Amino acid sequence: MVEYKDSLQDIDLRKHWLVLKRNWLPAAIVWSLTIGATVFIAISQEPIYEAYGKLRFKKQNTNYALVTEAGEKLGKLDSLNSKDTPLDTEAEVIRSEPIIDKTIDSLNLKTQEGDAVLYEDFLKNLKLETIRGTDILRISYKDKNPEKAQKIVNRLMKVYIDNNILTNRGEAGIAKGFITEQLPQTEARVHGAEIQLRKFKEQNNIVDLEQEAKATVAAVVDIDQQINLTKVEIEKTMSLTKELQNKIGMNSKQALTKNALNQSLALRQVFEKLKQVETQLALERTRFLDDNPVIIDLKEKEASLQALLNQQAKETIGSDKALLYKNIQIESINQTGSIQENLTQSLVNAEAEKQALLGKLASLTEVRTRYKQRVNSLPQLEQVQKELQRKVDAARTSYELLLKNREQLRLAENQNLANAQIVSPGIAIKFPVGPDRKIIFGVGFALGTLLFIITAFALELLKLSIKRTEDVKSKAYTN
Repeated sequence: MVEYKDSLQDIDLRKHWLVLKRNWLPAAIVWSLTIGATVFIAISQEPIYEAYGKLRFKKQNTNYALVTEAGEKLGKLDSLNSKDTPLDTEAEVIRSEPIIDKTIDSLNLKTQEGDAVLYEDFLKNLKLETIRGTDILRISYKDKNPEKAQKIVNRLMKVYIDNNILTNRGEAGIAKGFITEQLPQTEARVHGAEIQLRKFKEQNNIVDLEQEAKATVAAVVDIDQQINLTKVEIEKTMSLTKELQNKIGMNSKQALTKNALNQSLALRQVFEKLKQVETQLALERTRFLDDNPVIIDLKEKEASLQALLNQQAKETIGSDKALLYKNIQIESINQTGSIQENLTQSLVNAEAEKQALLGKLASLTEVRTRYKQRVNSLPQLEQVQKELQRKVDAARTSYELLLKNREQLRLAENQNLANAQIVSPGIAIKFPVGPDRKIIFGVGFALGTLLFIITAFALELLKLSIKRTEDVKSKAYTN
């Protein structure tokens, strides 16, 4: 079975070869014509040249890195799709109709018929490709004239950069306008926060809370020491007062009263006269009866002096209580009297010192209470002050940042800054990139060979058809 199939294939190949051999001349003519036409087409095609240039892109222009709290940046190249790169976006910008049309108009590009080059036709000859691993975009254009292609590449890059500059300047202008609108409001917030902080300090008598806290704590410690020392002094004074009271047999109030009376010269004089009258009255009573005019007169003098003594005592000690002359002992100037008077004076001094110390203790306690209240209120005051200070600092920082950014934006708006720069101007390749004659010849040869085979078999079929027609006629004539 296999041998039978092989024999059939050999028969078919021999038949095909015989067909080609019988019709080789007309088929060769067709092949020659095809090859000739191919050669003519290849020779008549005008060469096409290519020019290219390179643009380097910067992700963010440092001159536009005026970042606000919102995080907006001017002149930053970025892509919303993580799979794409900013270069892909910028390549589409270069391919955009406004950029292409402006390039066509600026160079006044025309077709052979004299019409303006269409946007679609321009794109057919334009090629943009990124160089892997770099931020460089290669721009190439094909044209029959290499110098024209070079001019087109250079002009296209310039138009794009000019458009990028205008875009960035427009962004800077918009940002500057926004900042200008925000400045008065921000300045008002700064003033309001500063006034609020100043009023808080004035109302709470604040200069420097940190220093005040240290000083207040130190003052409280010092006052506590003074209070302890004062209490010790009061204890000593009270012990001395008690000892003196025991020695002179009277309390502090009595000693004060007696001391005041002993210090009064008028009272002393009245008391001496009263003693003289009492002595004289005692002597006269030994001689006369009580109804005697002498006794009566002395009694009247005694009563008058007693009233005067009470009046003088009232004026001296400031008391409305009447004093009997027997309760008032004015010491004579002798040794015993001087010691008693000294003890009384010491008691008075000790009592005065005790009262002074008690007053000092009360004052220190009151001052300590105020300091403690102040110390206790300092944390809350510090918290409020920090909150107000943060508001002032935040408002001031925002205001200063706006001022700084406005100035930088003003400078940026007046500068020609772009995110791309030309790293390689348009370069025309010396050798044509098209058409490829090898491809044309290859296609022509393949087409000629195919036509050779088709022609040979077509002629063979035509011969068979004619032969069959003649055979049919011959049979019909015989019949």
